[in-house]
Amino acid sequence: MKEFNELIQKADFHYDTAYFGRKKQSLSTQEITDNFGKAMQYWKLAVEFLLVNPTLFDEQTKAIYCQQAAATAYECGEFRECERIIALSLCGNPPVSIAVNLRKLWQKALKEINKLPENMLKIRAAETKKDKKVALQK
Repeated sequence: MKEFNELIQKADFHYDTAYFGRKKQSLSTQEITDNFGKAMQYWKLAVEFLLVNPTLFDEQTKAIYCQQAAATAYECGEFRECERIIALSLCGNPPVSIAVNLRKLWQKALKEINKLPENMLKIRAAETKKDKKVALQK
């Protein structure tokens, strides 16, 4: 539990650094991007911890953390990751108010995903097919 709290503290620290650095224009674009990226790395680890230890937290707590992780993924431009985290959270039984917020964020992420150039989607689809073939061969 201590390591989970440390992950959350580090994620929050880097997110706040990036968010307020952007708002106050006190950080460079690269520093903002780096801090959002570090926050996302810690959130990914925290979500994995939640999945591995499902009985440690109630549904509301898990949903709140997943909502924060998904929002960070959105801020980082990792829209597929945002979508994945939201799906994981909605697979549980989040409180209605959080589920509504997650669905709104999911709609925003879908709009961004749909803005990707068509050739990028084709490349990603080809990569997915290739990954599936490799997985089936193993």
